[in-house]
Amino acid sequence: MLPTIDRLVFLIGVAVGGLGLSVFLEPIWSWPIRLIVILMAYLTCDAIFRRHPNLVLRSPGQRWMLGLLPATIIFEAFVLLPRITEQGKIAGLTFLAAILALVIVAQYQSMHAEGQSTARFLLNLMTYGVAFGLYYSLYSFEGDVQSALAAGLTTAALSVEILRGNSGSKTATYSLASGVVLAEAKLIMNFWPVDAIMGSIVLLLIFYVLSGTIQSYVHSQFTRSTLVEFSTVGVVAFVIVYGMRLWIG
Repeated sequence: MLPTIDRLVFLIGVAVGGLGLSVFLEPIWSWPIRLIVILMAYLTCDAIFRRHPNLVLRSPGQRWMLGLLPATIIFEAFVLLPRITEQGKIAGLTFLAAILALVIVAQYQSMHAEGQSTARFLLNLMTYGVAFGLYYSLYSFEGDVQSALAAGLTTAALSVEILRGNSGSKTATYSLASGVVLAEAKLIMNFWPVDAIMGSIVLLLIFYVLSGTIQSYVHSQFTRSTLVEFSTVGVVAFVIVYGMRLWIG
């Protein structure tokens, strides 16, 4: 089952059009446009999922979670687009449209029993991909506190998608906690002399281990072996990536 096509087209049009318009505006005007576009995208997502046949049977407090991943993707596009060459901007806007469509369809499908596991896998994969892109883009921010705050806020928004399926209050609490942890980690990383790619990978691994641990705890599956498993995956991945960076560099 697919979401309402007209609203999906409107969402993509708002995102791509607003992103393209912001390129030609002065910074003093581009940021208000960005905020308006992100807000409109979030509200459009709410309109799309409001008519979902399964969602109406659940608490209205669940619906607010669904617009955060698309809104965060658009925010990341606003940050990354100015760093792309003129030739690459059209490809970037096309990629944004495709990703937004894929995310909305996957979110819509994740509300059905049939195909739910595949949809959730794709959503988790895209969420971690968006997180890496955001962490990488934050290295262009001026100011240690600003970049740490941005890392915390975006991580909290992305955590909502990872933890979606629990009660709204529980998801919000654990997502905010994840945001605080990543904000502190980013603040520490600002004083660690590593390049943007390595720093982004470290933050992504922290996000992955933290999200997996919280999920296990929420579903009453948290054990010592679970903590060891996620910690081992994080440490091994870090050692491999760091070794490859030393070998290549």
